Amino acid sequence: MTPDEIAALQAEAAEAKSLRERLATVDGKKGEILDEKKQLQAQLQELRDKEEARKKKELEDEGRTAELLAQERKEKEELRKQLEERDQAIAKAEEKRTQDRLRSDFLAVFNASEVFQPDHAWGLLHSFVSDDDGKTVATAGGQKGTIADLAGRLRKDPQYAYLFKPKGGGGGMGSRPAAGDPIDLSRNPYLPGGNVTMRLDLETSNPDLAAKLKAEADTAAKSKG
Repeated sequence: MTPDEIAALQAEAAEAKSLRERLATVDGKKGEILDEKKQLQAQLQELRDKEEARKKKELEDEGRTAELLAQERKEKEELRKQLEERDQAIAKAEEKRTQDRLRSDFLAVFNASEVFQPDHAWGLLHSFVSDDDGKTVATAGGQKGTIADLAGRLRKDPQYAYLFKPKGGGGGMGSRPAAGDPIDLSRNPYLPGGNVTMRLDLETSNPDLAAKLKAEADTAAKSKG
């Protein structure tokens, strides 16, 4: 080979070496870039995993919170119902105690006032009796007073006088009037002019007494005839 050819080959060899060195350098940087890219991808995936875990935990916490809130609402509603039922039971018991007291006070006074049928009188007159701040009061004809006041007024009232035994011990609803005795219309609703409401009430609440009064009225009518 000529010196020029040798020089050309040497130049080509040097150039090839330089290219290989440059390629090696580029490949090295490419590897670094790829490694860095992999690291970044790993970091990004880690962040994504953390975000998904956080969201999942939030959803789980929200579910637990919603469940707890629902349970709390249910317990509050059950407690409210229990308190309402207790209050109703207390009110009902208090009302019964009040009614028992009113009835007891009424019967005590009307027994002493010598009514024929105290329980019948209570059934007929209980609407006149009420509670006034723990006290038993009676109201009739717009007048408010004690049960004794009520008994005194009703004894004189033609509508209710038949409920009471006559003073002096004789006569009364179950007795027959003697011949020539005046007939007291206030004491028997079945006598002429008697109170129709009292008749209906007697026939419903005390049919035995109603039968007696009818017999008394029939006897009185026959004695007059």
